Amino acid sequence: YAFAKCESLTSFTIPNSVISIGDYAFCECNSLTSVSIPNKVTAFGKKTFANCKSLTSVAIGNKVTSIEYGAFDGCSSLTDIILGSSVKVLEKGAFYGCQAIKTITCYSMRPPTVKKDDEQPVFPEDMPYSTIIYVPADYWNTYALHDIWGLYDVQPIGASGTQTDELQITPDDNTADIVWPSVDNAATYELVIKDKGGNVICTLVFNAKGQLTSIAFNAPDRDRSDMPEQAQSAGFSFTVTGLDAGTSYNLTMTAKDSKGDTIDEKEMSFTTKGGIPTSVDDVQPDNVQTSKVFRNGQILILRGDKTYTLQGQEVK
Repeated sequence: YAFAKCESLTSFTIPNSVISIGDYAFCECNSLTSVSIPNKVTAFGKKTFANCKSLTSVAIGNKVTSIEYGAFDGCSSLTDIILGSSVKVLEKGAFYGCQAIKTITCYSMRPPTVKKDDEQPVFPEDMPYSTIIYVPADYWNTYALHDIWGLYDVQPIGASGTQTDELQITPDDNTADIVWPSVDNAATYELVIKDKGGNVICTLVFNAKGQLTSIAFNAPDRDRSDMPEQAQSAGFSFTVTGLDAGTSYNLTMTAKDSKGDTIDEKEMSFTTKGGIPTSVDDVQPDNVQTSKVFRNGQILILRGDKTYTLQGQEVK
């Protein structure tokens, strides 16, 4: 119940140090409009965001495995949902009372289990069959033939066509818009995002049509005749979600031919917006004089007209 019924709360940045969110933590925050749960969060409890009436979009990071009981129940304005690649189970009532849902983007390679419950099903009973379920292209058939997911309009996740001749990145707090040019004879485009330590955060593989085929380290070229057609464009645009706020990353885009040989490669670094400073060193200089003092047996930082501990906490 940490922020339950904070009815004037409109936005909230979940710090990178958080790995779990408790039951009812944000329930009935009626002014909260969007939620992005970063990759370090592995679990959140029941009714966590229940009855957030103004919530329109939610993005679940790639380490959450289960959407718990009634997590978003009663979010009547929720239209767009993104489920990370590790989501395996949607517990009963997870999105019950969300009558406005228009799109669900699910990065999981297998359809998550949808718990059946006659009194409180996962999705609203009147959710229209025109609701679009976006899934990795190579698993389109698996979703389309599923007894629940297949009830709706299943389509492949795809990058948007655009005009560009260079790699471009526009980062936000937990997302990054990536634009890259098409390459002649390319069969796949592999986007690899690493942190400053060189650790791979995510790998996305697109086919020549710009359809996301998998989230894996390697994926063979596949041109499936049962997939919807998409015209070849001069470039592609795609939004990567689940990134940590205020964090530096390196992106490598590799275009490969049908044999898997690299025919083009581009690199670029970027830093997401937001984030909460964890120490005084994280605060960006802005020509404000900073000095250290020793007071009451403690070293403090004087910066302008404010005082901080060495851990970055303001001292009143």
